[in-house]
Parts: sequence; C-alpha cells; structure tokens
Amino acid sequence: MYLRGSGHPDGAGRAIGVAVALTAMAFAPSLAVGQIASAAYTAAEADAGEPIYEQMCATCHMSNLTGSFEAPELAGPTFRGIWEDRAVEELIELVQLTMPPGAGGSLAPEEYASVVAYILRENGVAAGTVALGGVTAPAGGGGAAAPAAPA
Repeated sequence: MYLRGSGHPDGAGRAIGVAVALTAMAFAPSLAVGQIASAAYTAAEADAGEPIYEQMCATCHMSNLTGSFEAPELAGPTFRGIWEDRAVEELIELVQLTMPPGAGGSLAPEEYASVVAYILRENGVAAGTVALGGVTAPAGGGGAAAPAAPA
C-alpha cells in the first residue's frame, strides 16, 4: 500500500515512524544550553589527549580536526552546533563505543577522556580544575590529583 504522494510502498510506516520520533523528542527532557561549553576538564587532560589523538584519530579526522570523507569534523561550527547543547558524557560514550573504527573500547577510559578534553580545548572550551572523570587538580597544577568532593 502506498501513502498518497509518497511514491514508496513503505510510506505509511515511515510517516508513522517520523511522527513517533517527533512526539518522543517533544516530550524528552531538554538539556541545559551550552553543556559542552561548560564541560569540566583539566589542561593536563587535554595535553595528554593531544598525542593520543594524533596517533589514534588524526589519520581520519585530520591533525587540525577538520575531518575527511566519512570522518566528521571535531572542531568548528558544525561540531559545536551538533554538540553544544548535549552532555559531554554523550560525546565520551559515543567516542568510547565507536572509536577507533572497528575497535571501540580499545583505549583506557582515561585515554578517551583525555582525547575528549583535547577536542573540547580545540573548540575553545576553557580548562578548569575538575577533570572529566571528576578529579580535582591540586593548586599549582602539579602533583597527584585528589578526588572531587561529592556534590
């Protein structure tokens, strides 16, 4: 059966699927504006993430994070437009599950966090004193870090 004007035998199913998706989006809890821009990471994390990115990611996403072919850009207006209102945890989870291609989960959690910190830095997000993993950097930036106090 064709949905009038769809020209596709599955037009009715697609129309219903789109309607369901739009309804779900309307009732989904909204995220605070600028979540990525306010993400917490340390400069040390971003510094540690740069060589990991260069070794594991730059072949596809390019050293300047502009992306190529199927690999999307990881810095710039398109990236920020997609991720600015989403939680940084979503980005970390996506990277952990899918990167490197065919070997998602092959890096240590700290390495994934460091790569995401590097990506945040390259998108102009300012570093702070709390790591993506919830660790507070000591005053002066040296030595061992202490766990962040519970909220």
